[in-house]
Amino acid sequence: MDEICLRISAFIDKERNRFENQHNNMFAYSWSAIVRYRDYLNIILERYKTASQDFIQNHKAQQALVRPGNHPMTQEQMKLAQEGAEISARLHLEIETFYLFAKILLDKVVHAIGFYFGPGRGISLDSHDDLSKDLAAYIELKELVSDSSLSDSFQKCKTEISDYRDYQIAHEKSPRTMRGTMFSLDGSNVRMFLGQIYPRETDKNQIESGTPDALLQLIDEHISNVLSFVEKNREKVGLKLEKKK
Repeated sequence: MDEICLRISAFIDKERNRFENQHNNMFAYSWSAIVRYRDYLNIILERYKTASQDFIQNHKAQQALVRPGNHPMTQEQMKLAQEGAEISARLHLEIETFYLFAKILLDKVVHAIGFYFGPGRGISLDSHDDLSKDLAAYIELKELVSDSSLSDSFQKCKTEISDYRDYQIAHEKSPRTMRGTMFSLDGSNVRMFLGQIYPRETDKNQIESGTPDALLQLIDEHISNVLSFVEKNREKVGLKLEKKK
């Protein structure tokens, strides 16, 4: 189990017995959902790494068959090109899947915060995006203690994960959008990019995805900041405490 998941599990074990039976279990399940989706991201990351290695190997194999001048493609080249297209599709699938599940994980983090401290009037705790907009107001309303690291990681995750998922994957709708692959020949930094065919002056430069390993590091830093924030404010919990005997 990864270090951040071990920390969440330790937090659950330490906190849950403070609460009466119903909230004891609900608290444990709300934070365990974060571990569940963090495990999913590990699985997707490993599939992405495999697809990245396959992509680089295929690219190098195609490059090795290139000869100077104009020549019709050989059967071997056509086979490698077809395999390359299939690998690219698998690679892009894993990158997009990572973003989709990362967004779900970020939402689960917000749900756990909301269950722990309780709702805030006029403040939505439905998603990471919602709380990112009203984090300062929620902290003030609940009289919680925080620092800039929490708000910074909320905004970084929103910009680099949530917004990319929303605008470049889930809600991207331009018929001129094409997807390609950028990479380093050593097999690192393999990522997807979006560009526009028939370019216009108003078009943005090509938009690059992050790599799942770098995004996972950002997510772990964010979860760590959230845990520190919750632990620092544990006396402000909104759950029912176990009655002292």
